[in-house]
Amino acid sequence: MESTSNKNEPEDFHKNLVFIPGDIAWTLVCSALVWLMVPGVGFFYSGLARSKSALSLVSLCCWSIAVVSIQWFLFGYSLAFCKNGSAFIGSFNNAFLINVGNGQNPSNDKIPEILFCIYQCMIAG
Repeated sequence: MESTSNKNEPEDFHKNLVFIPGDIAWTLVCSALVWLMVPGVGFFYSGLARSKSALSLVSLCCWSIAVVSIQWFLFGYSLAFCKNGSAFIGSFNNAFLINVGNGQNPSNDKIPEILFCIYQCMIAG
């Protein structure tokens, strides 16, 4: 079975990672709360519009999280958080979440990178 680690990383890189379960749980809770805010924004928009447009505005907000999630996992995370991109935009090295797994993420080394990716996906939606 092949190793899932990157070829540039030392062999014992993943053995030294220590993730804090409290940080992981809190990030999951925050992701769920942001996910619940999306229909809330739809209800807010529908309150500002005419009543016959309410259902379409709520469904528009729910569809936006679906479309943005697909785009985020295909190429958005790579363009936003790639480690070897330029100062303004990343590269496609992590497109389709290639080499994104249990390694360190760009901002906090106490949660896995895939969890950071999911959290940022909810923020992008």
